[in-house]
Amino acid sequence: MSDLAVYAGGLLLQQHPEAKQEQVGILVRDVVNEILADIGVPDEAGDKFIQSAEHVRQRLALCNWQEFEDGEQAFSHSPSALVEWAPIVDELKQMDEEIVTNSVRFRWQKVRQDLRQALNATAVLAAES
Repeated sequence: MSDLAVYAGGLLLQQHPEAKQEQVGILVRDVVNEILADIGVPDEAGDKFIQSAEHVRQRLALCNWQEFEDGEQAFSHSPSALVEWAPIVDELKQMDEEIVTNSVRFRWQKVRQDLRQALNATAVLAAES
């Protein structure tokens, strides 16, 4: 979620350069906080989930939306997060880590393309005003 939030926020500012970085940051953080509140803490995740959610919030709070580049750079956390949270034996995670991380990187390509095409930054930012 953190990678997608960073990417979406960067696209908002890129597509609507008149927007203020602070406005984009607040919007993205509000949406992520709402999602996290709706999810709650899954029983099987425990305290690790709470720590992970806080890490997402910190990443978004420190994000410089103006430095956004439309590419893989925003998706730097999800490959290792998938390995961390995958519901499989740790030994298998270690053996397949490179395969899994590369697979995740390539799966984000379609998501980036779809979001680029579907995002109407003007409408999103106007709805938040």
